Amino acid sequence: MWKMASSYHNLKENFRRDPFDRMLIWQCISKKYTLISKDAEMKKYKIAGLKIIW
Repeated sequence: MWKMASSYHNLKENFRRDPFDRMLIWQCISKKYTLISKDAEMKKYKIAGLKIIW
């Protein structure tokens, strides 16, 4: 987990200011997870490789 926490600065896009949201997004991108969310702002991270449904 510390590797994930220490590398989330690699997420260059900055659409969200909430560090928890950014950490969650980075975890999904780096582990190739699919995020389930209806938050339209999260969809902006598709360009960074985020897989999102809903």
